[in-house]
Formats: sequence, C-alpha cells, structure tokens
Amino acid sequence: MANATPPGSSLGLDPNAINNLPIILHTKGEETECCICLGVFEDEEMVKVLPQCNHIYHSQCVDKWLGSQSSCPLCRACLNPFTSPLL
Repeated sequence: MANATPPGSSLGLDPNAINNLPIILHTKGEETECCICLGVFEDEEMVKVLPQCNHIYHSQCVDKWLGSQSSCPLCRACLNPFTSPLL
C-alpha cells in the first residue's frame, strides 16, 4: 500500500525556511478558510502562501504544521527544498 505522504514529509522544515515563506494580503474571491483551524479568513488579513501549490493558511497555523511536517496540509505537495526542485 502506498503512503499518503511523501517520503521525508514527517520531518519539519527549517525555521528559516518557514519564516521565508511569502505572506500576502487576503482579498475577496480567494480561498475563504484555513483548512488547518477551519477559521474564516478576514478581508485584508495577512496570510501565508505555500509557493508549490498556492494554498493559503493563517501564519500561526501553517508555521506550527511545518515545524513537524514538510508537506502542504491540504494537497501534500512536498515543501522540502532538498527534494523539491521548485524551491
């Protein structure tokens, strides 16, 4: 049976890599809720975007997740710079 998470994804990202992820201003028409906490994004709220898949999250939610996982919580895109050619 295949694993649902990519190899190495149970190892978190380096804190510097987490801090360097882009933070954007949420606007109407984008995703409406953080799939980690299920909280609704407010208009003009600062959110963190994962560059490999463009999913957005509250910074505090995704920072905690990425401290122990190196994949997107929604689509499992690998965020590890050593295994992903996109970083």
